[in-house]
Amino acid sequence: MLLEEETFSTGGRSTSNSLKSHKSITKTIYIVIDTCYASLDDFDQGKGSTSIDSVHTTAHVANARAKKIMFARINVMDKCGIDQDKIIEEIKDGLYTGIGMGGDERTGCYARKCEVEAKPIDVEDDGSSEEDHDGEDWNI
Repeated sequence: MLLEEETFSTGGRSTSNSLKSHKSITKTIYIVIDTCYASLDDFDQGKGSTSIDSVHTTAHVANARAKKIMFARINVMDKCGIDQDKIIEEIKDGLYTGIGMGGDERTGCYARKCEVEAKPIDVEDDGSSEEDHDGEDWNI
């Protein structure tokens, strides 16, 4: 927060008044969220294991990352592989959402959803930021 000093002239004499000025700019960050659903019942009920994969400053890069996650081949670190022929993709308001089915319930991943969310943050003049949570907590 910055302090600005203003001088007022009143009838030939000057007085100083310190005013608090809150100067910030609202920027948007893009969060790639990955959700795995263990079974058909979990998918139907919206009960999944969700994690933040990455955070980006542009929607284009976040969308590319989310799409890469959806079409990635199964590896040792990633147990949530799905059938690449059963992926539905959508771009809504410029943000990617992909939903894939056909995983194996025995490995704990029947379906997968990878999406990009836009979150506004306030960037102060000094370079620090204060997140706009809209009543929800989230850590980056």
